[in-house]
Amino acid sequence: MSDQPPLVSIVTATLNSAAFIREHLASVDAQTYPNIEHVFVDGVSTDGTVEIIKEYAANHKVTWVSESDSNCIEATSKGLAMCTGDIVAVVPSDDLLFPWSVETVVAFFREHPEIDAVVGDSLRRSPAGEYTVHLEPPYSWDRLARGREGPVPPATYFRRPILAGARNLDTTLLHAADLEWYLRLFRKRRVANLREILGIFVKRPGAVNMTGTAAEWEREYVELASRHVSAHGSHLRALRAWDYLVKLVARRLLWLRMSVASRFWRGDGHRSPWKAFLGTHQAQFSSLEAALKALLPRRRTSGLRIRKRPVRR
Repeated sequence: MSDQPPLVSIVTATLNSAAFIREHLASVDAQTYPNIEHVFVDGVSTDGTVEIIKEYAANHKVTWVSESDSNCIEATSKGLAMCTGDIVAVVPSDDLLFPWSVETVVAFFREHPEIDAVVGDSLRRSPAGEYTVHLEPPYSWDRLARGREGPVPPATYFRRPILAGARNLDTTLLHAADLEWYLRLFRKRRVANLREILGIFVKRPGAVNMTGTAAEWEREYVELASRHVSAHGSHLRALRAWDYLVKLVARRLLWLRMSVASRFWRGDGHRSPWKAFLGTHQAQFSSLEAALKALLPRRRTSGLRIRKRPVRR
């Protein structure tokens, strides 16, 4: 990358999101990185969403369209075709970013020009407003293909050139479309884990990730395995059992690493993972009760005990 700050495109598909899209917009507006293009594809909302986007576009770099589409999968594909940034992220209108998210990703890409995509860590917010920390296990394309869980969209960024050949999501899938797309996008690419809390994945009643029967989800994952996995039957089950063990151990070790980092934090963040998150907040892992009050006040939360760090003088 050149010395000029690269343009970062955030692609958002939305439909009748007026009740919560302002929170999403506020999280993008709070970014410490200056060069962001926000691409909206609206499915002809009727609840005032388009008016909110127009209001936001008056003072921000926004590209948007409001037109009919079959679902959010098709809308996301449209947004990917519209974006012009050097770095791209797909962030649904439900989900949120932290102020340091884009700046941290750009800095990582500049330090690692050989990397095509990064997968960060995240928080998850339940419909009840409770938070849990999601630490990504070490990236493996094969393990991703055998699993039933893809990268968390608001914590996943990639260089736009790798979109060639994988610009469109599969509209025949609904629940596993994003995972199938990431598998095509990341195949034979250099993908790295970025140890920073980059986004909040929100589970909202009525959203695609909260709908469908277990049989519908399973049908799509079986279809996915038939496309991307060579193992079948007992061999596939054995590999998935091994994957589960690897991820379980990896996440336990990451929790330990994060706990140690939080207890022995240096003010300059030297050589520390999660330094933006830990530098802004004091995370205490002695209890799994408490609230992210400093981050998201007025929301009932659980997971970590976090308080604002005192200002060092």
